[in-house]
Amino acid sequence: MTKYKVLCVLLIVCVITAACEAKISKKTIEDIQRELLAMESYSCDVTMKITNNKSTMEYKMKHLYKTPSKYRIEVVEPSEHKGQLIICNGDTAWIYHPDIKTHLKMDNFESSIEYNSFIGSFIHYFKVLEKAKIEKEKIHNNEYYVLELVIPGENRYMYKEKLWISEADTKPYKIEIYDKDNKITTQILYENYKKAVKLEDSLFNITD
Repeated sequence: MTKYKVLCVLLIVCVITAACEAKISKKTIEDIQRELLAMESYSCDVTMKITNNKSTMEYKMKHLYKTPSKYRIEVVEPSEHKGQLIICNGDTAWIYHPDIKTHLKMDNFESSIEYNSFIGSFIHYFKVLEKAKIEKEKIHNNEYYVLELVIPGENRYMYKEKLWISEADTKPYKIEIYDKDNKITTQILYENYKKAVKLEDSLFNITD
């Protein structure tokens, strides 16, 4: 092989290597924290599993969030709860079930499992507490940062929670909520996550 051909091969290898390195560029924990704190809105599909002493209940839902404190949950499954809405406009939370066709005020929304299932609530705690335990974990060959916080309020069954964020693209993977005995009481899986989506305020208002 001539020197010219050797140089060409080396150049091609360098270009391919550089392209691969750029493709697999990973986010630092500082990048993750900045993106979380700067988040203004998102939408996603959610699978939530709630476990008690006797059984595990599973729900499929759609989440909408708009900073600083607007939340919307629409239940998709199970069928008996399909169409149920929980809406918080920043001041008041309401629950609506299509079979009842009325809106009921929801007290203590910020102490509910529904509230703590939002990435937005985790961000709120993160801002207030200003500190989280941070680890890394590999799941199915994907690397995640795991942020852990103690939930304010000292609820025995919602004592702390962990948020898994992808190192590759900063997308949330799941949240797990633990009781004071370190047992998982709730697991929330996120799919079809879209950040910085345009959400009208009317989505978070109660309409008859």
